[in-house]
Amino acid sequence: MALGFLGAGLRCRLATDTLCEAACRVALDRAGAGDVPIDVVAPEGTVDAVVDCWQADRVDWVIAIERCGPGADGRPRNMRGTDISAFTAPLDRLFSAGPWRTIAIGDGGNEIGMGAAPPGGARCVVPADFLIAAGVSHWGAYAVLAALAALRPDWAAAMRAALDPALDQAVTEAIVRHGPAVDGVTLRRERTIDGMEMEVHQGMMERVIRGG
Repeated sequence: MALGFLGAGLRCRLATDTLCEAACRVALDRAGAGDVPIDVVAPEGTVDAVVDCWQADRVDWVIAIERCGPGADGRPRNMRGTDISAFTAPLDRLFSAGPWRTIAIGDGGNEIGMGAAPPGGARCVVPADFLIAAGVSHWGAYAVLAALAALRPDWAAAMRAALDPALDQAVTEAIVRHGPAVDGVTLRRERTIDGMEMEVHQGMMERVIRGG
């Protein structure tokens, strides 16, 4: 998504935990978006400095993609219900800390933004102005790029350039090889997303590109 935004002439930043910084940097570099700054917060840290930076940088939209957030008890949990507070920076607080509008993409209910959904289950309680629920969060991100391409003809070429199955695979392989990162379902360091081979995700991307 950062690549698409840059190609459209937009400025963007990433925010992540200290443990995920390396994987994010590898992904940006491999995608050709290495100039995008990353704001890093430790699990025990605060987002105050990031909020100040974003306000100074005039950030007006914030997008969370499969970002785990706190449930009703205030603790973030993964899809297995495991408390991952020790590894998770309080980035959910960015959603209510500034004047920006918010978009959240998730697939399991434990992500930021799910507070906008009807109550029930072990879901995150943090809402978003716009919630996109998808079978896999990546697919929701593909759909956002495709929608922007359709709605903004002046951005279309940039958004479609980011919807490249070969590039998507190359970024995933780079993260696995150099990130490092593991599949959230299998917990193995392999070229899969949510336990599914890249061919599945590439097929979905191609469907999104075709509009079906």
